[in-house]
Amino acid sequence: VERAMNNTKDHSGIVNVLSLLLALFLIKEYYAMFDVRNVKNVYSLLQIRNPPFLCAILILVGARSVLQFAKANVACLIVSEILIYYLIYTRTYGIVSCNTALLSMINFMKLYSYIAETRKNDAVTRNEPPIKENNTNTCANVHQHERITEDRRNDVPAPEFTYFIRFLFLPTLCFLDATRYRKRSVSALFYNLIMASLLFSLVNFLVAFYIIPLLECYTIRDFVTDLTVFVRISATSFVIWVAMFLFFFKYYLSFLAECTNYENKIFGDWWNARYFRDFWRLWNIPTHEWLRRYVFFPCYRVIESKWTCTLIVFVISSILHEIVYILTFKKVGVVVFMSILSQFVFIYLEQVLFSPGNLLFWFVFCFIGQPVFLLSIRKRFLEIVLIKA
Repeated sequence: VERAMNNTKDHSGIVNVLSLLLALFLIKEYYAMFDVRNVKNVYSLLQIRNPPFLCAILILVGARSVLQFAKANVACLIVSEILIYYLIYTRTYGIVSCNTALLSMINFMKLYSYIAETRKNDAVTRNEPPIKENNTNTCANVHQHERITEDRRNDVPAPEFTYFIRFLFLPTLCFLDATRYRKRSVSALFYNLIMASLLFSLVNFLVAFYIIPLLECYTIRDFVTDLTVFVRISATSFVIWVAMFLFFFKYYLSFLAECTNYENKIFGDWWNARYFRDFWRLWNIPTHEWLRRYVFFPCYRVIESKWTCTLIVFVISSILHEIVYILTFKKVGVVVFMSILSQFVFIYLEQVLFSPGNLLFWFVFCFIGQPVFLLSIRKRFLEIVLIKA
């Protein structure tokens, strides 16, 4: 019995105690920092300027979707996306720019998937030359992926307009996944809607009452030299990131899944990740699947190098993140591009040198990545919410 107690692997009690202590610490810190005068920041965050242009952009996104259903064309899709980005850059501001850019980008990725899976002569999905056989696991994975994809493509009916519209609202970016159906749960629908609303309010509350005051008072130098500032910014940025993740991936996308009767799998247990590659594979499954199907595997058919194709995937991901940053802050921010691209370096190093483990992953994620990125955009962020840096 004593030996069994010494070898136990169940540490849930210790985790619960540490979580409780962390919660008490955060409550104490946030109570001391609370200032009712910061309510003005909520208005700055949610302010919408040029509503007519915002409506025009949304109408343009919807019209593009209908036109692509009527006559799919990749060139027109790209041109329309550039036009939408131009309107966002010149006519929208702040958080509205960020959300509109993300909406347009998601719509673009969905429409590209629709074109790739439905056009008879599409180079991605039709009439591909066979892959040279070799003994590598990656090549075997490519063949397996193609067999599964072809089987699923045969299950996709000739797209009707209602089927296409449903796909646009599904929490997935890949058209092949639109065949998944399940029974709707009304209770789950309202539960996800309520939780998404509460978490959306929580995120705006934390940003308005804590993130903005912290960014006003502290810089990267304070973060590095003052332990109190280090803990405050690290803890607050992490709490907000988790709240945003729960709002969007856990509840908002689940709400869309319930509305559309979709059998969703939006994320995995990324919090248990021992490798950075596991985090990027699990935390955003829809985007991971889209990049895998329409970037990695098409590149591998030509290059046949796993690491080169992975690098291309991260370069494209870095460009997409950089576009959102530019449209939001009206400025090129190399830190965003490099922070995403650096993940490829981490993945390569952990593959050839060492296994970082879950503890190191959380340390880098909580105490380096999130706060350093937040402080790096400090000046532009404060300008967006109409506060002098």
